[in-house]
Amino acid sequence: KPFVTDVLRSKVMVFADLFLKTEQIKEQAAFLHAIESREHRRELTQVRAQRNRFFYLSLDMMCILGFHGRLKEVNAAWQTTLGYSTGELLETVLIDLVHPDDQEATRRFWKRLETTEDRRMNLENRVRRKGGGYRWLLWSATVSVKEKVFYAVAHDISERRYAEETLKGLNNSLEQRVKERTEELSRANEELRRSNAELEQFAYAASHDLREPLRKIGSFTQLV
Repeated sequence: KPFVTDVLRSKVMVFADLFLKTEQIKEQAAFLHAIESREHRRELTQVRAQRNRFFYLSLDMMCILGFHGRLKEVNAAWQTTLGYSTGELLETVLIDLVHPDDQEATRRFWKRLETTEDRRMNLENRVRRKGGGYRWLLWSATVSVKEKVFYAVAHDISERRYAEETLKGLNNSLEQRVKERTEELSRANEELRRSNAELEQFAYAASHDLREPLRKIGSFTQLV
Protein backbone atom coordinates (compact mmCIF):
# COMPACT_ATOMS: atom_id res chain seq x y z
CA LYS A 1 0.00 0.00 0.00
CA PRO A 2 1.23 3.54 -0.30
CA PHE A 3 3.79 4.50 2.39
CA VAL A 4 6.32 7.22 3.08
CA THR A 5 9.78 5.78 2.78
CA ASP A 6 11.43 7.89 5.47
CA VAL A 7 8.60 7.34 7.93
CA LEU A 8 8.62 3.58 7.34
CA ARG A 9 12.39 3.45 7.68
CA SER A 10 12.20 5.39 10.98
CA LYS A 11 9.54 3.06 12.34
CA VAL A 12 11.57 0.00 11.41
CA MET A 13 14.69 1.47 13.03
CA VAL A 14 12.73 2.18 16.25
CA PHE A 15 11.35 -1.37 16.42
CA ALA A 16 14.75 -2.85 15.58
CA ASP A 17 16.42 -0.73 18.25
CA LEU A 18 13.71 -1.71 20.77
CA PHE A 19 14.20 -5.39 19.92
CA LEU A 20 17.99 -5.13 20.36
CA LYS A 21 17.59 -3.36 23.71
CA THR A 22 15.10 -5.99 24.84
CA GLU A 23 17.50 -8.77 23.91
CA GLN A 24 20.30 -6.95 25.70
CA ILE A 25 18.14 -6.66 28.84
CA LYS A 26 17.32 -10.38 28.64
CA GLU A 27 21.02 -11.21 28.38
CA GLN A 28 21.84 -9.00 31.35
CA ALA A 29 18.99 -10.53 33.37
CA ALA A 30 20.22 -14.03 32.53
CA PHE A 31 23.74 -13.04 33.50
CA LEU A 32 22.55 -11.59 36.84
CA HIS A 33 20.44 -14.69 37.46
CA ALA A 34 23.46 -16.90 36.83
CA ILE A 35 25.52 -14.81 39.27
CA GLU A 36 22.75 -14.95 41.89
CA SER A 37 22.41 -18.71 41.38
CA ARG A 38 26.14 -19.22 41.88
CA GLU A 39 26.05 -17.02 44.97
CA HIS A 40 23.02 -18.90 46.30
CA ARG A 41 24.70 -22.25 45.69
CA ARG A 42 27.84 -21.00 47.39
CA GLU A 43 25.89 -19.79 50.43
CA LEU A 44 23.90 -23.03 50.49
CA THR A 45 27.12 -25.02 50.36
CA GLN A 46 28.51 -23.01 53.27
CA VAL A 47 25.32 -23.52 55.30
CA ARG A 48 25.38 -27.25 54.59
CA ALA A 49 29.05 -27.43 55.53
CA GLN A 50 28.34 -25.67 58.84
CA ARG A 51 25.34 -27.92 59.48
CA ASN A 52 27.39 -31.00 58.71
CA ARG A 53 30.13 -29.93 61.13
CA PHE A 54 27.60 -29.69 63.96
CA PHE A 55 25.76 -32.78 62.72
CA TYR A 56 28.76 -35.09 62.60
CA LEU A 57 30.64 -33.70 65.62
CA SER A 58 27.67 -33.91 68.00
CA LEU A 59 28.04 -36.38 70.87
CA ASP A 60 24.27 -36.95 70.75
CA MET A 61 22.67 -39.15 68.12
CA MET A 62 21.22 -37.00 65.32
CA CYS A 63 19.18 -38.22 62.37
CA ILE A 64 16.79 -37.38 59.56
CA LEU A 65 13.91 -39.87 59.45
CA GLY A 66 11.45 -40.22 56.58
CA PHE A 67 7.70 -40.59 57.09
CA HIS A 68 8.13 -44.18 55.88
CA GLY A 69 10.18 -44.90 59.01
CA ARG A 70 13.57 -45.37 57.38
CA LEU A 71 16.64 -43.44 58.45
CA LYS A 72 17.79 -41.06 55.70
CA GLU A 73 20.85 -39.63 57.42
CA VAL A 74 22.68 -40.31 60.72
CA ASN A 75 25.77 -38.94 62.43
CA ALA A 76 28.76 -40.76 63.85
CA ALA A 77 27.30 -40.86 67.38
CA TRP A 78 24.96 -43.66 66.28
CA GLN A 79 27.85 -46.02 65.71
CA THR A 80 29.50 -44.92 68.96
CA THR A 81 26.34 -45.50 71.00
CA LEU A 82 24.72 -48.48 69.26
CA GLY A 83 27.56 -50.05 67.30
CA TYR A 84 25.89 -50.02 63.85
CA SER A 85 27.67 -48.65 60.80
CA THR A 86 26.07 -45.89 58.75
CA GLY A 87 25.40 -48.34 55.92
CA GLU A 88 23.60 -50.74 58.25
CA LEU A 89 21.47 -47.96 59.72
CA LEU A 90 20.42 -46.53 56.36
CA GLU A 91 19.02 -49.95 55.41
CA THR A 92 17.04 -50.23 58.67
CA VAL A 93 13.50 -49.28 59.66
CA LEU A 94 14.00 -47.49 62.98
CA ILE A 95 11.03 -49.14 64.72
CA ASP A 96 12.70 -52.55 64.22
CA LEU A 97 15.45 -51.48 66.64
CA VAL A 98 13.03 -50.39 69.36
CA HIS A 99 12.33 -52.66 72.34
CA PRO A 100 9.06 -54.62 71.77
CA ASP A 101 7.52 -53.12 74.91
CA ASP A 102 8.19 -49.58 73.62
CA GLN A 103 7.19 -49.98 69.97
CA GLU A 104 3.52 -49.01 70.32
CA ALA A 105 4.33 -45.82 72.24
CA THR A 106 7.04 -45.01 69.69
CA ARG A 107 4.62 -45.40 66.76
CA ARG A 108 2.11 -43.11 68.48
CA PHE A 109 4.88 -40.57 69.10
CA TRP A 110 5.92 -40.30 65.44
CA LYS A 111 2.31 -40.32 64.24
CA ARG A 112 1.30 -37.59 66.68
CA LEU A 113 4.36 -35.53 65.73
CA GLU A 114 3.41 -35.83 62.05
CA THR A 115 -0.07 -34.43 62.60
CA THR A 116 0.14 -32.24 65.70
CA GLU A 117 0.41 -28.47 65.77
CA ASP A 118 3.12 -28.77 68.42
CA ARG A 119 6.20 -29.16 66.24
CA ARG A 120 8.56 -30.35 68.98
CA MET A 121 8.03 -33.42 71.17
CA ASN A 122 10.00 -35.69 73.50
CA LEU A 123 10.01 -39.46 74.04
CA GLU A 124 11.97 -42.00 76.10
CA ASN A 125 12.40 -45.54 74.77
CA ARG A 126 14.87 -48.42 74.52
CA VAL A 127 16.82 -49.09 71.32
CA ARG A 128 18.74 -52.30 70.63
CA ARG A 129 22.52 -52.24 70.39
CA LYS A 130 24.42 -54.29 67.86
CA GLY A 131 25.37 -57.55 69.52
CA GLY A 132 22.56 -57.41 72.10
CA GLY A 133 21.34 -55.28 74.93
CA TYR A 134 19.41 -52.02 74.90
CA ARG A 135 20.16 -48.37 75.54
CA TRP A 136 17.66 -45.88 76.96
CA LEU A 137 17.32 -42.83 74.68
CA LEU A 138 15.64 -39.47 75.21
CA TRP A 139 14.32 -38.24 71.85
CA SER A 140 13.67 -34.63 70.93
CA ALA A 141 12.13 -34.34 67.46
CA THR A 142 10.44 -31.94 65.08
CA VAL A 143 8.76 -32.40 61.70
CA SER A 144 8.92 -30.87 58.24
CA VAL A 145 5.63 -31.72 56.55
CA LYS A 146 6.82 -30.15 53.29
CA GLU A 147 9.90 -32.39 53.14
CA LYS A 148 8.03 -35.33 54.76
CA VAL A 149 10.84 -35.95 57.22
CA PHE A 150 11.49 -35.81 60.96
CA TYR A 151 14.56 -34.15 62.43
CA ALA A 152 15.51 -35.83 65.69
CA VAL A 153 18.18 -35.82 68.40
CA ALA A 154 18.55 -38.76 70.80
CA HIS A 155 20.47 -38.44 74.08
CA ASP A 156 21.71 -41.59 75.83
CA ILE A 157 20.13 -41.65 79.31
CA SER A 158 20.88 -45.29 80.10
CA GLU A 159 22.99 -44.56 83.17
CA ARG A 160 20.28 -42.36 84.63
CA ARG A 161 17.52 -44.89 83.95
CA TYR A 162 19.55 -47.80 85.33
CA ALA A 163 20.35 -45.71 88.43
CA GLU A 164 16.64 -44.93 88.83
CA GLU A 165 15.75 -48.61 88.45
CA THR A 166 18.45 -49.56 90.98
CA LEU A 167 17.18 -46.92 93.40
CA LYS A 168 13.63 -48.09 92.85
CA GLY A 169 14.72 -51.66 93.59
CA LEU A 170 16.49 -50.53 96.75
CA ASN A 171 13.41 -48.58 97.84
CA ASN A 172 11.20 -51.60 97.23
CA SER A 173 13.62 -53.79 99.16
CA LEU A 174 13.74 -51.26 102.00
CA GLU A 175 9.96 -50.99 102.06
CA GLN A 176 9.71 -54.79 102.19
CA ARG A 177 12.21 -54.95 105.04
CA VAL A 178 10.37 -52.20 106.92
CA LYS A 179 7.12 -54.06 106.40
CA GLU A 180 8.63 -57.33 107.61
CA ARG A 181 10.20 -55.57 110.62
CA THR A 182 6.88 -53.89 111.42
CA GLU A 183 5.14 -57.25 111.30
CA GLU A 184 7.84 -58.73 113.56
CA LEU A 185 7.41 -55.88 116.05
CA SER A 186 3.65 -56.29 115.91
CA ARG A 187 3.99 -60.02 116.68
CA ALA A 188 6.48 -59.23 119.47
CA ASN A 189 4.09 -56.68 120.97
CA GLU A 190 1.26 -59.18 120.79
CA GLU A 191 3.45 -61.79 122.48
CA LEU A 192 4.45 -59.23 125.11
CA ARG A 193 0.79 -58.39 125.82
CA ARG A 194 0.00 -62.07 126.14
CA SER A 195 2.94 -62.58 128.48
CA ASN A 196 1.85 -59.59 130.59
CA ALA A 197 -1.68 -60.99 130.81
CA GLU A 198 -0.32 -64.39 131.90
CA LEU A 199 1.98 -62.68 134.40
CA GLU A 200 -0.90 -60.69 135.83
CA GLN A 201 -2.94 -63.88 136.15
CA PHE A 202 -0.03 -65.61 137.87
CA ALA A 203 0.47 -62.65 140.21
CA TYR A 204 -3.23 -62.69 141.10
CA ALA A 205 -3.13 -66.44 141.81
CA ALA A 206 0.10 -66.10 143.85
CA SER A 207 -1.33 -63.21 145.81
CA HIS A 208 -4.45 -65.24 146.57
CA ASP A 209 -2.36 -68.23 147.66
CA LEU A 210 -0.24 -66.01 149.92
CA ARG A 211 -3.22 -64.32 151.54
CA GLU A 212 -4.87 -67.67 152.55
CA PRO A 213 -2.15 -68.69 155.15
CA LEU A 214 -2.18 -65.15 156.48
CA ARG A 215 -5.92 -65.36 157.07
CA LYS A 216 -5.46 -68.65 159.00
CA ILE A 217 -2.68 -67.13 161.07
CA GLY A 218 -4.93 -64.15 161.78
CA SER A 219 -7.74 -66.47 162.87
CA PHE A 220 -5.45 -68.45 165.22
CA THR A 221 -4.08 -65.18 166.61
CA GLN A 222 -7.58 -63.99 167.43
CA LEU A 223 -8.31 -67.34 169.15
CA VAL A 224 -5.14 -67.02 171.23
